[in-house]
Parts: sequence; C-alpha cells; structure tokens
Amino acid sequence: MDLLCIIPYNQGIKQETKYILTKEGVLLIQQMAVKTNNRREQRKVRGRLMKRQRTLYLMLIPGILCALLFAYGPMAGLYMSFIDYQPSLGNFWSNFFGSEFVGLRWFRYFFSGQDFLNVLRNTLCSSILTLSIGFVIPIFIALALNEVRGRFFKRVVQTVSYLLYILRNCRQYYRNPSVFRRPYQSDSDSLRFH
Repeated sequence: MDLLCIIPYNQGIKQETKYILTKEGVLLIQQMAVKTNNRREQRKVRGRLMKRQRTLYLMLIPGILCALLFAYGPMAGLYMSFIDYQPSLGNFWSNFFGSEFVGLRWFRYFFSGQDFLNVLRNTLCSSILTLSIGFVIPIFIALALNEVRGRFFKRVVQTVSYLLYILRNCRQYYRNPSVFRRPYQSDSDSLRFH
C-alpha cells in the first residue's frame, strides 16, 4: 500500500500526483515529492495548484466579503464613541473625521449615570429571556410537529407560524419606517416603492 505524503510548498518542493489502481479497485493518490530550488518552478507548481482549485477560491470570495462587511465594517462606528460627534453640523464625513477626540468621556458619562444599573438589568433580562424563549420554544414546537401524523395539520401550523413572523416584521416596518430606511433617505422616500 502506498502512503500519502504531505509536504509544505514553501520548502522548495514540487509535487506530482500519481494514480494507482489496487487489487480491490480503489483509486489511491500518491504524491511524489521532488526537491527543487528553482523559484520559477515553485511558482509554476503554486500556479498549477491555484488553477486546479480556482472554483474553491471563487467560493471563498462571498465569505470574505461578508466577513469584511459585517465583522470589520462596524469597527468604523466604534470610532464614534471616542469623538465628540455632532450630526447636525453638516456633511457626515467631514464631521466624522473632523470631530474632536475626547477619549473615554462618553463611557464615563454612561457608567456614572443614574440609569446605568436599570439599563444593565433590562438588557440582561431581555437577553436571557430572548435566548431561553427564542431557543427552547421553537425546538419544542419542531419536535411536537414531528410527532404529528396529519400532514395537513403540520403544514398549516408551519405556515401560520411563519406568517405571524412575517406579519410582525411588516407591522414593525409600517409603525416605524425610519428604522428600516437608509441613512441618506428621507421619510417620504422610505414609504415609496421603487
């Protein structure tokens, strides 16, 4: 039986792949490692590997973009807690980068306020209730629906439960559309369908 040899590419190794058919009819892959000091040859090997796996690299692009947008994009907003930002002064970008740096002043203001303990208690209670109710009850409903024999009843319950979720979001949108609008959009534009 042949062994699979895995060697890092940064040590001047050129890898060749060999296919072997055994008596049982199983296709094994054996990688032959050949030492090379030629940089051009190393680039060719890396290029062939990247070309062979280009679809995997293309599938990485949406994940990388989502990570940049949703994990690192909000980090720019953290800067706002360390400056004396006043949105009423005009252009967003000139105010954002031209505001005075105040350090931890807003944190001291928040933690020394008389409502801090009340806000902290409400936040913790809300988070614990959301996790416990929003995690346990859907699992219980899913397990209970799994035991129901009538397919019609099962589908009706699933449809009604999703419909309630959608209607709740629609109600929230029409109650306060400014939450869902883009920052540069006026209130009259947020109700207009494009």
